[in-house]
Amino acid sequence: MEDIKLSLDRENILEFNVDIQGYANTSTNKTPQVRMVLEQKNIGFCMSAKKEDKSYSVIIPEMKNILEAGVCDARMEVIIENKYFVPWESKIEFDREVKVEAAPVVKKEPHPNVSVQVKPIIKEEPKPEPAKPVVKEDTIPKPKKRNGIQLIVDNKPKKKIRKESRSVNTIINDLNNLANQFE
Repeated sequence: MEDIKLSLDRENILEFNVDIQGYANTSTNKTPQVRMVLEQKNIGFCMSAKKEDKSYSVIIPEMKNILEAGVCDARMEVIIENKYFVPWESKIEFDREVKVEAAPVVKKEPHPNVSVQVKPIIKEEPKPEPAKPVVKEDTIPKPKKRNGIQLIVDNKPKKKIRKESRSVNTIINDLNNLANQFE
């Protein structure tokens, strides 16, 4: 008999034509017990068969987390009273369903080799023009300006709270807060 191939990922149903002859001539009232046995390495499973007319069907449940993919020994056992029969033996190959998975492959573009060379820029001094006579006027020197700016906010004059700030960002924030109070 040809080997049978079944899937581990789903339930499988096998049907067998079992012809029990001479059973009517026995004195027993019990119906024959028909079962299927699967054995793989150090583990075995027994599944009862159900009778439908002259055939017996065996439901093999999903075995993906129980059996390993590969070949398994199988046999049909029939027990009538105290008599044991093995009318069928074979090998069943269990395999997983076809499964397709995809994952994107992200390729990094190679970075171009960039080299930077720094060359000094030499500026030529402009040629001095011939000296012109300079006329000086006496002017009053202007007072020097300070480099930074300063904002003094006195938003509550009665309480004499003053805030001094020299940072431009802080000054802008203070002015915005002050403007929001008058809205």
